[in-house]
Amino acid sequence: MESRSTRFSSVCGSGRALATGAVVCCGLLALWIWRASTLAPEDDFLRAWAGLRRGDLEIVADVAARLEQRSSSRPAAQILDAALLLAGGDPRAALSALPRDPIAAPFELYRLLVAGQCYYRLGRLDRAWQAFRAAARRDAQHPDVLRWLAATYFDLGSYDVALPLLKRLAECEPTDFAPWRLMGIMYLDFEKYGAAAEAFREALKRNPPPAIADELRLDLARSLIRQNDYRTADEVLRQCRRSPERTILQCEVQWATGQADAAVTRLRRTLAENPELPQAWRLLGRIAIQQGDWDEAATAFEQFVQLEPFEPDGYYNLARIAAQRGDRQKSEQLQRRFEELQRWRRRLTELNTRASREPDNAELRERLAEICHKLGKPDLAEMWQRAAAAVRNGTVPASDAADDASPDDAAGAPSR
Repeated sequence: MESRSTRFSSVCGSGRALATGAVVCCGLLALWIWRASTLAPEDDFLRAWAGLRRGDLEIVADVAARLEQRSSSRPAAQILDAALLLAGGDPRAALSALPRDPIAAPFELYRLLVAGQCYYRLGRLDRAWQAFRAAARRDAQHPDVLRWLAATYFDLGSYDVALPLLKRLAECEPTDFAPWRLMGIMYLDFEKYGAAAEAFREALKRNPPPAIADELRLDLARSLIRQNDYRTADEVLRQCRRSPERTILQCEVQWATGQADAAVTRLRRTLAENPELPQAWRLLGRIAIQQGDWDEAATAFEQFVQLEPFEPDGYYNLARIAAQRGDRQKSEQLQRRFEELQRWRRRLTELNTRASREPDNAELRERLAEICHKLGKPDLAEMWQRAAAAVRNGTVPASDAADDASPDDAAGAPSR
């Protein structure tokens, strides 16, 4: 049996251990507070900027409050305050909070980055471009400079410039999925399906969030289907969560691999649950034409045209169906509409290619906006209108765009 003295000694020992632990913890806390308060303003600021990129706004607010207490570092605090306002969705207030005049390095780079993001959110691509270009002159290899310059050139329609910037960003940020994702989307738009598939695979290797990973797999499957790689596309789609988009792509794989009846059954069931799926109606119509079921094909493409009135494919197939039924007048009318939309789409592709090579051509961008309106693409029309205004207001020179696209421009830039 344990004696009273032994129990007393044990309790005292535990008490001393607890007391010692408390002293050590208090000491470590005091050391952390002292270290935080004695960090150089530049180091403290960069810690907050890293927190901002992670979405840790508490660190940003904490550092901003600490920097505000020193008169020499108040401009840095203003930048962080502005970044917090921008993160809260108020770019105008963020602009007002920024220091108006240039400040000392390294803070000037971040003042320009926040200002550029504010202008970007406000749709002022001309001012955004100017701010990001000025930031690039201070550090052309900084990941945020590359990221936002690429986004701005993308919105300006200068894809030939945006792509090299994204490649450089991918080198600077080897664990970031975002540049690979945007490259994949651009390649998919260019119908470069092999390059698109490779970019989406690279993005998936970098552990994106689950919802984005699912979108990447769907885009990867689309790229593979366009290359007739149905087996791999099917494997990729099996990894996606259930959704109408996944079902439609799986049905396309089934049709291409000799399982048309199974695809039709799934499409009918999907459309019964959700009739607002134009791509499902389109695929059902294509399969029905192949099977000679002209009534189902007509119903499917009529629904498709109602949902997508500016897609030429619907009118082309309805013209074929009308001809098959002997309605020549209707067939010719639908054929004319198809040819009109096709002309506009070809013109859109031609001007899009030119815009990528002529970043200082405002008139070209205004023409693109007009064509996008004709094709029922209001979001794209608005983008091209903003791009045209940016070129006219900011006179984005082609020579500067060429510099941004070239890795030589970053050769002598200071490292972060």
